[in-house]
Amino acid sequence: MTEFIDLLKYVIPALVVFAAVYFVQRLSLTKENNKERYKVMVANSNLLTPLRLQAYERISILLERLSAESLLLRLQSSGMTARQIQATMLLNVRSEFDHNLSQQIYISSNLWQAVKNAKEILIKTINITASQLPKDAPVNDFTIKLFEAYADLDTDPLAVAMELLKREVRDYFKI
Repeated sequence: MTEFIDLLKYVIPALVVFAAVYFVQRLSLTKENNKERYKVMVANSNLLTPLRLQAYERISILLERLSAESLLLRLQSSGMTARQIQATMLLNVRSEFDHNLSQQIYISSNLWQAVKNAKEILIKTINITASQLPKDAPVNDFTIKLFEAYADLDTDPLAVAMELLKREVRDYFKI
C-alpha cells in the first residue's frame, strides 16, 4: 500500500504539470490562430477596400450612363427613326450593364437589385415609348415621348439606385 501511495506522489504532480502545459499550449495556439486570422482579415480588407470603392465608382458611372438624357445625347443622330434609336438604346443599355456585371460581388444585394430594377424600368419605358409611335417616326418624337414617360413615373429608379449607392458608400466608409 505504501508503494501505491509513493507512486501516487509522482503520478499526481506529473498529471497536474501535464494538464497545465496542455492548457497553456492550447491557449497559446488559439491566440496565435486568432492573430493569423486577424492578419488575413486586415490584408483582405486592404485589398478589397480599393476594389469595393472602384465598384461603387463604376456603378455610379453606369447609372449616369443609363439615364435617358445621357443615352439620347450619346446615341442620337439626325435622320434616325424612333425604331432605330430604340434598338440603339437597348443595345447600349444591355452592353453597359453586361460590362459592369462583375461589380455586383463588391456591392450589397440591395444596391445591385436597385441597379437591375432601374435598368429593367428603363428598357420597359424605351419599349413602351417606341410602341406608341409609328415605325418611321422621327427621333425627336421619340425623345419627347420618352421624357414624358419618365416624367409620369412616381420615382426615378436611377435616382433611387444612386441614392442607395451614396448611402452605402457613406455607411461603409464612415463618411
